[in-house]
Amino acid sequence: MYRQGDLLFVEDTIPGDAQEQEDGVLALGEVTGHRHRIEDRVKAVMMVVGAVSYVHAMQEADIVHEEHDTITLPVGDWRVIRQREYRPDGWVQVAD
Repeated sequence: MYRQGDLLFVEDTIPGDAQEQEDGVLALGEVTGHRHRIEDRVKAVMMVVGAVSYVHAMQEADIVHEEHDTITLPVGDWRVIRQREYRPDGWVQVAD
């Protein structure tokens, strides 16, 4: 497992019906406008099934963000999980 800010990366199998997302942006900061993104899309691509995102890393791949340290994902398939918090009206994604 790897963490960068409000994102957690967990090894997982990418479903066969996943579609590649061209821009490599894993999450946009709702507050700051900063982005969690794949730095080099030759090394890794973002795949999406519904609201679930994955990273397919063909080589070690850097995930960058303006306010967090860069992390390097090893070769493999990674599910991207957004951190949530509980509020009286229910569970919501953490605003970054």
